[in-house]
Amino acid sequence: VVELGCGLALPSLVAARGGARVTATDVDRASLALAKKAAAENLPADARRRFQALALDFRQASALEALQPVDLLLVAGQLYLPELHTPLLSALQILCVKPGCRLMMSNWVG
Repeated sequence: VVELGCGLALPSLVAARGGARVTATDVDRASLALAKKAAAENLPADARRRFQALALDFRQASALEALQPVDLLLVAGQLYLPELHTPLLSALQILCVKPGCRLMMSNWVG
């Protein structure tokens, strides 16, 4: 499982708690620090071993290739800036190439 733009990484934490090996990514190092803290404080030891948070900018295609293959791609709230739409679509096309790859995406309205 890979999460793009994880912020506090709640979807990633849930996936790790559910048994998945998870890589939560974000360009913001403060968010990554909070995601790591949340994992340390809220995940049992076995789930913590399956969780990692990495600095990554999904706008840079070359950085995405190291994350392949992806079975499940999580994206929560990354549509707030129109300039992220095209890079996000490119990232999805790079990461979700494995047959059966699934995308779970959410966004707020308002």
